[in-house]
Amino acid sequence: MVWDLPTRLFHWGLAISIAGAYISGENGWQDIHEIFGLTVLGLIIFRLIWGIIGHPTARLAALLPAPRVLFDYIKSLSTHRGTPYYGHNPLGGLAVIALL
Repeated sequence: MVWDLPTRLFHWGLAISIAGAYISGENGWQDIHEIFGLTVLGLIIFRLIWGIIGHPTARLAALLPAPRVLFDYIKSLSTHRGTPYYGHNPLGGLAVIALL
C-alpha cells in the first residue's frame, strides 16, 4: 500500500471537516463550525508531525525532488517512457507543495 492508514484518515478527515465547517458556517451553527475548525487545526498539526516521523511516502521531504530527478522525469514524459513512482512522481510532489 502506497499511502498508510494515518495519511488516508488525515485526507478523509480533512475533506469532511472542511465540508462540515462550510455547511455549518453557512447555516449559522457557530458551535459546530468551531468544532470543525478546531478539528482541521488538529489534523494539520498531526499531518506536519506525521510528515516528519511517518511512513517514507508520507514524509514531506519526499515531495521535493532533486533537480536532476525532476529534469529526467520531465524529459521522459516527451518520450512516453515515464518511470513509475512509489508515491508522488516528481511533478506531483511539486504540485502538492504548490497547493500547500
